[in-house]
Amino acid sequence: MNQLLAKVKNRNRNISENFKKVISDKSIYFTPLNLDSVDYNPNTLLENGQWYKISQFSEQEFCIDILKEQNFDSVEFGMLSKEDFTKIDYLCSYEGDTFYFQKIRPSQLVVKKRINFGEAYEYDANSKSIVISSFADAIYNKSNDTLYFQRLESITTIFKGIDILYKEATEQETEAFLHRDFIALSNDFNSSKVNKSVRKKIALAADALANFSDEEKQSMVDYIKNTSGLNTQNNAFIISNEEELKKLLFGISERYYETPISKQLRIANSVINVTLD
Repeated sequence: MNQLLAKVKNRNRNISENFKKVISDKSIYFTPLNLDSVDYNPNTLLENGQWYKISQFSEQEFCIDILKEQNFDSVEFGMLSKEDFTKIDYLCSYEGDTFYFQKIRPSQLVVKKRINFGEAYEYDANSKSIVISSFADAIYNKSNDTLYFQRLESITTIFKGIDILYKEATEQETEAFLHRDFIALSNDFNSSKVNKSVRKKIALAADALANFSDEEKQSMVDYIKNTSGLNTQNNAFIISNEEELKKLLFGISERYYETPISKQLRIANSVINVTLD
């Protein structure tokens, strides 16, 4: 049975608590008829219509638990509540032996006044909807244990740690990133003080920003202001060391979240409070 699940942001490691049912018996996504794929290499550029692939994906350290389940059973999942709407991290649609994943940005969670057209016109003053993309960001085929995707930066918040595969930003790319209009360098901080692991995060962030609309870029800035603890100057984030740069990069990759009970701000895939080093 087809099942669309929503992964909600929380710290519970229990799969049934992390994922909530949205709708059943609907085909939300589909596999392209010609899934032309190549092994992932950050230096390989895709041709039109091509996909990257990672074989034996269940054996990778960044494979998520739900894909390792031998017998997937939707009965164990509860329904998505209205309170969980703003906490949706990504969608996971299970259709046959295939899982489809779509990252959800804040701009894809829409709350608006609507007139719905059905058997009768119906006015909804607080309509909540999720924007579904034409294609999934990632496709996992369980029968051949292979993950397919087209942009690694779109799935790093789904498969934590997969950014280890990403390319390292060059000196020129790092320098260009540090001089973006939302960054104000301080204390003589420059590209020579950025290490290899952070340069990978910069390359990811730069590619993600290239696909943001102006509205999404502003939403990103607002999100970082509200979560990172970084100081600002003339609407730019003050970056004086590598730790502050990492906080900014965590914001661009949307890794900050609020715990549901204590309301603490934390960094996803970590138990470190954002106020700590």
